[in-house]
Order: sequence, then C-alpha cells, then structure tokens
Amino acid sequence: MKVCRFKGRKLPRIGILKGNYLEPLPSPPSFLAPYEPWFGRVALEDVVLLPPVDPPLLLCLGWNYPKHVDELGDKLPQKPAVFSKSVTSVIGPEEEIKLPNNVGQIDYEGELAFIVKDYCRNVKKDEAYSHIFGYTLLNDVTAREIELREIEQGLPWFVSKSFDTFAPMGPCILTSDEVSDPHSFVLQLYLNGEKKQESSLDRMFFKIPDILSYISSFMTIPPGTVISTGTPPGVGSLKEGDVVEVYIQEIGRLRNRVVGSDSDL
Repeated sequence: MKVCRFKGRKLPRIGILKGNYLEPLPSPPSFLAPYEPWFGRVALEDVVLLPPVDPPLLLCLGWNYPKHVDELGDKLPQKPAVFSKSVTSVIGPEEEIKLPNNVGQIDYEGELAFIVKDYCRNVKKDEAYSHIFGYTLLNDVTAREIELREIEQGLPWFVSKSFDTFAPMGPCILTSDEVSDPHSFVLQLYLNGEKKQESSLDRMFFKIPDILSYISSFMTIPPGTVISTGTPPGVGSLKEGDVVEVYIQEIGRLRNRVVGSDSDL
C-alpha cells in the first residue's frame, strides 16, 4: 500500500493512497502517531500532503553510484559514506525549496530513501529487508560550494546539506510488502520538464542491505529513521523559478518549486 500524511485541522492525518483518493489507516505504526481520528474518504486534490514521515533521524549516502563519483572527480569509498541532514530540512510535496543567499551553487540530487520500522542494531544483511517499513523519494538538495569546502577541510557535510527546505520527501511511502526488489526501480529527475537524471537503482555501489547492516553496526537506528541511498549521475544546479520533480513509477512523483529566500549564511 501507499501511505501518505496530510494536513488535518489540528494534527496530521494519515491515509492510504488509492488512485486519486486517500482512505484512513486504522492502526498507523507508532512512529507515525499521533494522529487526529479520521473516517471516510477524501479526494487527493482536496488535501495538503505532508512529508510521509516525521523522522527522528535523516541519514544519507554519498558517492554510491560510480558514474556520479566520476562526474564529481572523486573515488569510490571502501565503506558506505554516511552523513546526516538536519530533520528540520524536511519538507513535503509541493512545498517550496528556498535558496539561501550567499552560498553559491545549489544542486538537486534525486534519491530513493527507505524508512526503518523498528529499533535496529547489528542487522545482518540477509535480514535487512525485514526491518524496512517502506520506500519514498527524497531530493538531497546540496549547497555544492560549501560541500566542496567541507570536503577539502575534512569536515562533515552537515552544513551544506541541512539548510531549511533542503530535504523534500514524498509523496508517499510504498510499503515493503509490495516491493520484491527496490533495486529494480528506475529513478528519474526532471528540471522544468527536462529529464536530468535517470538510473536503474541496481547501479548502486552499496545495496540497501549493505547500507542498513553497516549503519546498524555502529549505532542503534530508531524506528521512523529515513535513510537515503545516494544519487545517480546528472546532478545540476537550481535557480529561482525552477520546478524539480523526482520520479519512480512504483512510488510516484515528488514535485517542488524553487524560490528565493531572505536568509543568509
């Protein structure tokens, strides 16, 4: 099933996406609660979608597609290159990506992300999928010039990745019971209607079981954590007025408009 969060009168509500309608989910997972009770059916066009989960942690991978590593002039890592983004950077479908001033080039990065459903520690690769609630889309928006300075100085990538609105997510979670192999998905990213990224996810260097097993080897991962799996080649810059869309047929389309901002670094 496809699970969505949408805006209620006081609290977020959760529903199952069925075509152009949302239907209530009777017993949402604990990390998706609390929710205002809801009954009946509502048209998708009549609701404001929120990020499909409010994550306690947002972890991402860099350098996970060989051709993307090549276009950046870097080398493939020996272990998954894990970094974090601030959870306050998360926004939902149709929300605006706000470009801060004085930070230079800002890039899009279309990615597949997965949501952890329980506390994970020392997960074996052959058991990894049993710990995954489902899959969603994420745009790992990046202040590229700041990131390059962070890399040169041996600093974490946190600042370049964590500006407000730099983690659009959605439009829904495709639950794992409907996915036989997420690496069979094809990810695309469109900028103003023009295709900029396209890749089968089987081109990941570190596959999803590798990622979850590695991260859980050094930390406990709480339920609701979002882990994004890296971007394929074709990244490029954003400017005010752009519309960027991340798309996987089985999940849907994550669309956001780019606007200016009054904030400065």
